Amino acid sequence: MAKRKGMKKRKATTFKLNNKHACKVTADKIVAGPSKKVLDNLSQAPKEYKRVTREEYERVILSPTVQGEVQNLSHTMLLRPLTNRSQGKLDEFEQTLYEKSEQDLCRGVEGYRLMHVGTVTRVIQEATHAHLAASSHCPGILVALADLEIKRGASVEEVFGCPICNFKTDRKPLYRELPQKRPGRNPSELNVALQLALHNTCISSVGAQRFLSCLSSTSPSASNLQKSANKVGPMLEEENKRDMSVKRKLVKDTLQLRGLPPDTAIHAELDRQYNNPLRNSRKQTPFAPATQCRDVLVENATQDKFIIGYNHTSKLCSLGNARRSKGEDVQCPGHVGCSATVSPDFGIGNEEDGGEKIASKLLAGKHPLKVSHLTTDADGKGCQGLNKVMKRVTGKDTENLLDEQHLNRSFCRAVSSTEFSSDMFPARTVSFKRMLQKRFAEDLSHQVQAEITACRKAMKNNHPKVVLAMRDCVSCILKCYSGDHRECSKKSFVCKKKKYMFPFMPGIARESLRILGTDRVKLCNVIMTRTCEKQLRATRFGTSTQKAEAMNSAFKTTNPKQGSTYSRNASCRDHSAIHMVNNGPGESIAMKMAALGLHPSQSSISTLRRLQHRRDYHRRRKKSCTVRARKASLRIKRYRLYERQGNYRKNKGSCYETDQLIAELTDHTYHKRRISCDNSGNDITSCGTSRNVRTK
Repeated sequence: MAKRKGMKKRKATTFKLNNKHACKVTADKIVAGPSKKVLDNLSQAPKEYKRVTREEYERVILSPTVQGEVQNLSHTMLLRPLTNRSQGKLDEFEQTLYEKSEQDLCRGVEGYRLMHVGTVTRVIQEATHAHLAASSHCPGILVALADLEIKRGASVEEVFGCPICNFKTDRKPLYRELPQKRPGRNPSELNVALQLALHNTCISSVGAQRFLSCLSSTSPSASNLQKSANKVGPMLEEENKRDMSVKRKLVKDTLQLRGLPPDTAIHAELDRQYNNPLRNSRKQTPFAPATQCRDVLVENATQDKFIIGYNHTSKLCSLGNARRSKGEDVQCPGHVGCSATVSPDFGIGNEEDGGEKIASKLLAGKHPLKVSHLTTDADGKGCQGLNKVMKRVTGKDTENLLDEQHLNRSFCRAVSSTEFSSDMFPARTVSFKRMLQKRFAEDLSHQVQAEITACRKAMKNNHPKVVLAMRDCVSCILKCYSGDHRECSKKSFVCKKKKYMFPFMPGIARESLRILGTDRVKLCNVIMTRTCEKQLRATRFGTSTQKAEAMNSAFKTTNPKQGSTYSRNASCRDHSAIHMVNNGPGESIAMKMAALGLHPSQSSISTLRRLQHRRDYHRRRKKSCTVRARKASLRIKRYRLYERQGNYRKNKGSCYETDQLIAELTDHTYHKRRISCDNSGNDITSCGTSRNVRTK
């Protein structure tokens, strides 16, 4: 070995135990201690070194805030993270089961299983007889072997064996199969029943997996649930279409029993529901406000108000998105398995197109129905589309009626947004005046509607007489709010015999409004928009779209919460909701089970009968006059409680206000500048607006 510069010749030595002469420490070195440089390095060095898992490392290093202090290296130094993940509770459970399987080679099945009782009894008896025939003197007990268990969705196939003599049976299904005409494996009744349950509730496929996992039972995979839904969903859709055809025939039979021809045109109501509102879409892309909508047609010829028409419009297609992500040129709709019905650039708010489609379906069925009067809200043009199709068949126009509830809400908004003089309301502050105007709008819309209803009853629905009577009633209504009731006995229908109590007005403003001059003219113009001849004619039958709008809540009971992007089975779940509304929960589930080839047990029949009875009872109860009067009284009591509480005047911190933390702008006309002087005489300018400004 060549010697380097400065290298001394050393003697080769070996390690010697208890050799204290090699590193002698003198007393002066002990007294002197370490140098200052060593102490500085020791003070700057981290006090602790830790090696954590990758999840913990990312949790420490990554910060959700911008420019925040992530780590202080003077205390703890993180070493390179471990490659394995952290040990969770699932790993502990899995390790425990693995240790049990190592000790017991014939480990039995643990947890709960969904199985048919009769099939399990028969399989166990056959396995017991076979075990006795194979080894008659074996004292072992047959158990279901966990290693040989096979899942078939939510169902299982088990192999029974003896841990002593190693006897094993053939694999036996613990479920009943539904016979199918096509080739392949017959589906399990349990898997079909599970899909029926999901289509009658708002539980999604992921929710079903969580539900079954909490029961320690076998949970189907996501692909298995999706394939089952794709097979069961169309069957439920066909069942509902058949049932709606039966309901149309029932309507025609009812018309015939009334002495009318069965092809007589009927009254109906139409409404459209969107999965997302069309408003408040500033942050969305141009096609994102709503991607799915439903058109529902309800007949008004019977008291039951059956849903007899349905149309589903969707822009969503998960299969097309998956194929486009792989680079394929696929256009929706049009490809195989596409769930979209319109193109992405289609105007989803075009209710006229929905009216045309639902009218075509209504006339193309086995029992077609014609519509002479259609009640809608004032938002869309569904009646125009339905009229195009109906006029080609009947040669007559379909009259468009309006919903009174929507008109009252529009009337209430019009009164609330009208600018009145500062002397009209007995208010000292702007916030109190604004509250009084809103309450006045609600009370006025309530009184106008009550006058119209009472006038129709008094005039026996004679439309020309109702129009003339309501013209004279407008001035009488305004005088009532000012405290003048001299004309009420002649012109009013509500404040004639019993004085009107102004249920939605605060006590300070009852009969004390100053409706004079321009305020009187403005109010008369707004009231005439509700009591004019055109509006009274459009509402002369007293119909509404309440049943069609209530279907929006029914659709929520069968669609998952994330149903706004539910593409494949949204239409099938909607048909399930319509079937349940038309027939009731108990009868609907029984009819769907019969359509799928399922047979309910005695306990399920008793439960379904109770559900049906409960639904019928609450429907009759809510229609009773006692319950309606109680609800109206409760509403008035809540208004009185709100009046006593006085949140509208005190500006409490618990009251919700938008943009409370945003600085107020100073370059607008509503900005007021207040100047005050301190003790030294200097001007102090404070910018801001008062939310509680006194009116002039």
